[in-house]
This record gives sequence, C-alpha cells and structure tokens, in this order.
Amino acid sequence: MRKGFSITELIVVIVIIAIFAMVVVPSWVGFIRSMAFSKYSSYLELLARRAQILARQQNSVISVCVSNPSSIYVENLGYNLSASPCSGNVIGGDSIVVDPQYQSYIQIEGSGFSFDPRGYAETPGYICLQRTDTNQYYIICVNQFGGVTTSQGNGLCPTSC
Repeated sequence: MRKGFSITELIVVIVIIAIFAMVVVPSWVGFIRSMAFSKYSSYLELLARRAQILARQQNSVISVCVSNPSSIYVENLGYNLSASPCSGNVIGGDSIVVDPQYQSYIQIEGSGFSFDPRGYAETPGYICLQRTDTNQYYIICVNQFGGVTTSQGNGLCPTSC
C-alpha cells in the first residue's frame, strides 16, 4: 500500500488554489482601495470641521489648503483678516498626506477655504478627493456662512460647490 499523494492530486489542488487566488486577489485589492478612499474622505471632513473649531478657539483665521494632488494642510493666519489664504504658519499634526501606495488612484484638488474667528468662512471654497480608478469623488464645500457640506458621487470632481 502506498503512502502520500500522487502528482495528479497535487496538480489538481494547485490548480484549485490558483483559481481561488485569481478570484480573491482582485476583490481584495478593490476592498483595500475602497477602505483607503473611505478613510481619507473621513479625514477630510474631520479636518474641515476641526479647522472651524480651531478658528473659534484660537480667535484667529484658520485656512485649509491643498498643496499638491496628495496633501492638505491647515494654517493659522493669525488675526489678519485680510491675509491671503495659505500664507500663514502650518499647524503641526493637522494635515492629510495620501500614502505613496495610494497616490496612483487617490487625488486631491480644490480651492481650499478659511474660517474667521467667528467660524464663518473668511474664504469660501471646496476640496475634492477623487478616486481615479473608479471615478468616484467626495467633496467638502464651505459656504460664506461657514456651513460645511459634503457630497459624493461618480464622475470627475466638480469644480465648484
């Protein structure tokens, strides 16, 4: 009586595992990308609302700025209401930088916005997060009264709110 597996049985098992991997790996990659997009969307909304709160707490103008297609940062413009947005001191720890592994399909664009010490928008604007592999977007809009609204959809990022 022989012990072990025949070569045919091993090949069948390997083929089954290969078929399983061909089905699972693309689904897993899509899931990971979807979770990354969701994570950055949540961070973006949190950053916008935090900037509004910081403007009130610190009694100063706080800007949220897009520096390139993969990063957003928050700046304190101080008490100068006439200062141009994104020309102040960067607030450490309040930024979003898309991980290099996700930069090929998650892009950031927009005008940015700033809040005055009352929480109103000193400079109304928007920031949009675009997932380029599925043409989904998530946009944060700030109106002149400091209202922060979000929306998401399919297609390219809108160029305004």
